[in-house]
Amino acid sequence: MPIIEPNSLNANLHPSSHVMDLYKNNDKTEFLHEIFKDLAIDEFRFPTTGLDGCIGRSNCISKAYIPPAKSGSLPLAFHLNFTCVPTSFRGAELNLKITQFHLTARRSTAQKLINNNGPSILTAADSIHISRTTEWGRPNNMKSLVQALDKSEADLRAVLRKEGFDKAFMEFTVFHAKKQMTERVSRNLGTPIEITWNDSDVTFEATGTNEEE
Repeated sequence: MPIIEPNSLNANLHPSSHVMDLYKNNDKTEFLHEIFKDLAIDEFRFPTTGLDGCIGRSNCISKAYIPPAKSGSLPLAFHLNFTCVPTSFRGAELNLKITQFHLTARRSTAQKLINNNGPSILTAADSIHISRTTEWGRPNNMKSLVQALDKSEADLRAVLRKEGFDKAFMEFTVFHAKKQMTERVSRNLGTPIEITWNDSDVTFEATGTNEEE
């Protein structure tokens, strides 16, 4: 993500009336589309349309990232996920409530099914998740994934560690995401935006099955 040059933004401008109207009219999807257009957090890009990840009404899911194949790797696809609810927007001050910030892993073949047909309970059954406060889980999903990969859980966890996808990665990504999202929102709105992050809900509840993750 390039650094925003000071002269590329106008500190005297305020967000357009169109964007303010979207917020006032509670058009959450279009509002997030406007402020997060072209958002990328490292290798994870967030489109506004499509089956392979999308910025929705509150749930934001990146396009799948598939690491380059190498010795000892497994055919896995990864998504960065979070929920975002704007709670106030006054002038150049925006308050965002960010929760459930986590990484999802699934078989790359299951990801192809999503690309063609959208998410389903079937593709969610062997999806596992990690956040900055939780390790890779859910137990039933982990069992399904290792069976589908014909590997042991220890093998899978070793590959995930080798790829660098652990709690330390998630902690860094949360920190980095705040910077990159602030830059992107400011660029999209054409004026420096001060974002207040309400992310006190840092615990990702790794229970149940969500077909949209």
